[in-house]
Amino acid sequence: MWIFANDRYERWDADGNPEIIADELPEGEAAQTPVCFWQQKKIVEIKAHYATLGATLEHGGNLWQTDDKAIARLSATYTLLATGAISSPPEWRTANDQMVPMNTEEFLAFAGAVFAQQQATLAAMWAHLAAVEALETVEAVLAYAVE
Repeated sequence: MWIFANDRYERWDADGNPEIIADELPEGEAAQTPVCFWQQKKIVEIKAHYATLGATLEHGGNLWQTDDKAIARLSATYTLLATGAISSPPEWRTANDQMVPMNTEEFLAFAGAVFAQQQATLAAMWAHLAAVEALETVEAVLAYAVE
């Protein structure tokens, strides 16, 4: 990625160190400001941080996986229940490999808790992303704390 900084063009590596310095931008290349470069790195950090936060949920005395695969199974089971294709949900495996039977009411409470957690995690992540995108200096982006 090419950055325009210090009245010259620099191609930076993934760690933010200049690899090549030039007076003119090479033909066909686009340049960003240093702030954009560090904002993009911070955005990757924020997304990684929130991906781990939404991976499990404590509910009903058990720890449950809530990754994308689990969400897909929850959604499919919910649809099958809602359309009458199945009359009761299957047993669910906890994060520590325990099989837990649930009736429809318990399943709906569990699914609601999972979706509420996922929405809260996304909302928090989106707020951080917007805050980072609004920063105007490299120093402010580097000082931004994700937690």
